Amino acid sequence: MQPGDTLIVADGIYAETLSPTVSGAEGYPITIIAENRGEAIIEKSEDGSAISILSSVSKTLSYITIDGFIARSKGENSAIVVGSTDNIAEEFMSNHITIRNTGAFGSADQTNTVVVAIARTRDSLFEDMWAYGY
Repeated sequence: MQPGDTLIVADGIYAETLSPTVSGAEGYPITIIAENRGEAIIEKSEDGSAISILSSVSKTLSYITIDGFIARSKGENSAIVVGSTDNIAEEFMSNHITIRNTGAFGSADQTNTVVVAIARTRDSLFEDMWAYGY
């Protein structure tokens, strides 16, 4: 994908993690949208988060929009993770991330794990979301 591209995901259940590896640009976000809101389900079949947007000093993710998914984690993991590695400078943090119209189910039942983990990100929007879990 390139800045400004939109990926429309067909209805169905997907076992892999939705984890973008490219960034958009100001005015040209990378957009990943469910064809029908709530009908594209990211459901992990092995331990892990369903949606993961994580930046590091070597790779900053920015200008990414995720819209209309259901995210279901497996094991002691958050369903949705948006953030950056520890001790990262502000200019390298994930930024301009938008997640909207998305539901999340956290499967953790042994630890106090949040369903949606947001840390070390800036200038981002999380809109019309719901979350529940064990």
